[in-house]
Amino acid sequence: KEAQQKLGVLFNQKDYPSVARLEGKFSMKWQIFGFDAPESLKNTNVFLYQKEKEKIRKQCEEAGIEIMGLLRKEALNYINGLVSKLSPSNNGKQKRLHESYMEKMRDFFDTFEARNIANDEQLSEAIQIARKAIDGASIEDLRDNEKLRQQVKLEFTAAASVFDAMLGDADEFAA
Repeated sequence: KEAQQKLGVLFNQKDYPSVARLEGKFSMKWQIFGFDAPESLKNTNVFLYQKEKEKIRKQCEEAGIEIMGLLRKEALNYINGLVSKLSPSNNGKQKRLHESYMEKMRDFFDTFEARNIANDEQLSEAIQIARKAIDGASIEDLRDNEKLRQQVKLEFTAAASVFDAMLGDADEFAA
């Protein structure tokens, strides 16, 4: 109400969301999951208890490996995608670079650490390198500045080769 009085005709209600709406946007829900064999099994049969513990450990390890593979594949797709977009088409013309693509890629880079639950340090380092390559470059800069386009393309091509090495057998992760 104070802002409405001060701003008069410049006041826009959309600039002042309700407390409930803000809480909904900035709230966080969390839950702790326990992955362990039931203690009652330990009292019944120690061998089965140990076997279940090992089974759970192996499943968590496999899930971590799968998560790492998926994150690496997604990162590589963005890196190869940008290299392709920065490369001229067959007729020599510059390809169209869309803001939405850059936003999605930057969003992936920005949210990567929160999604890196398998603690993939190699990929984390590679993401930081890729992020630095485009840091501060606007979509207009990449469209209009050929020298910048070539520099980013060179850095992303080098990053792609690092990703290829991390992924190991490319056929395993082929789309």
